[in-house]
Amino acid sequence: MDNEPKKIIVQKPKLPRKFDKSNKIEADTHYEQLELSDLSLNQQKASHIKLEQSQFKSVDLSGVEFKFFQLVSVAITNSNIANAKWREANISRVTFTECRLTGFDIADGILENVEFLNCKLNLANFRFAKLKKVRFENCDLTEADFLGAELKNIDFSKCDLSKAQLANTKMGHVDFRTSTIHGLKAQTDNLKGAIISPDQAVDLVWLLGVKVI
Repeated sequence: MDNEPKKIIVQKPKLPRKFDKSNKIEADTHYEQLELSDLSLNQQKASHIKLEQSQFKSVDLSGVEFKFFQLVSVAITNSNIANAKWREANISRVTFTECRLTGFDIADGILENVEFLNCKLNLANFRFAKLKKVRFENCDLTEADFLGAELKNIDFSKCDLSKAQLANTKMGHVDFRTSTIHGLKAQTDNLKGAIISPDQAVDLVWLLGVKVI
């Protein structure tokens, strides 16, 4: 169909065939081709860490506080990142798969070419973050907070965005069509650039101050 929105293409991480295995990451360090697996970094605090072409497998990152955190071409699988604080992080070509990110805080961050696949992101904080070419697929985003965020070329595929906060967001080509948006918190101006289905229009009609009887 001529009116069908263009599919959002998200670039995947470029990973090496072999990794250097480690059981820790430290502040003020640049890592390449690193693998962290089956370990806990719970509650760790550090700053100025950069990882490239690396992977996390079954890592407990819950409650960590990483400042000035940068990820480039990184795959994160089956890991616990609940209540982690990655404020002002810069992540590019990163894939999160089967991860728990409840309460994840990446406010003021930059996310480009990022995928969240089958992840739990309820109560996540994306306030004032800049997201470009990001796909959320089969994710729980209930009560997630995107206040003041910039969303450009975003695909919410089969996600639950019930009661998510989208006030003061700036949108460009944001596809909600296959997701649940009941109770979405927004103003009509914030939804310019959103793509919705006819059925979803009923969930948003309250923004116009009218009742459907």
